Amino acid sequence: MLLLAACTSSGNAPEASTSAPTQAAPTTAAPSLSAEDEAASAAAQVVSAYFRTVVSCLADPPNSPSTCFDGVTIATERTNMNNALISAQQAKTKAVGSIEVVSTERRSVDLSGDPSATPPVAPTVVLRVCSDGATFDVLNSAGQSVIPATQPDREVADVTVVDYGYPDATQWRVGLVTPVQGATC
Repeated sequence: MLLLAACTSSGNAPEASTSAPTQAAPTTAAPSLSAEDEAASAAAQVVSAYFRTVVSCLADPPNSPSTCFDGVTIATERTNMNNALISAQQAKTKAVGSIEVVSTERRSVDLSGDPSATPPVAPTVVLRVCSDGATFDVLNSAGQSVIPATQPDREVADVTVVDYGYPDATQWRVGLVTPVQGATC
């Protein structure tokens, strides 16, 4: 208000303010995340990317490369998703809609690893994930759903995310998805 009054005066110099100068509120640095928290956050981001990739790669199986899942999967889950892609190509099915992550709950974080071990041991984050596939469907070549009507829209799974390039946070990959029977979200 003072600034506006000074700008609209009749040409006289603005009067000096008699109010006390204001001080900026003290700033506090945001607490830095622990290595475990950073790993869990990176793992949760990869899980969301994983579900987007599943839909994307299975939306057009004939044109999806065999490397389609490489950026978000590794080990058992890469094999599982590559097999799903081959099956979709052979059955001439396609995915439509989306799968959304509703929530993630950190179950465990183990950042110890030994890449020189046989087999290599990688840092691991296990998340309990609730996903919603209410808009997701798989259609056959006639455009009919192949997902049973009794399939629930929401599912719970324990998702194991590993990083063989740790501490490089860009190397987190989904290694295994284990459905949790009887769990709801």
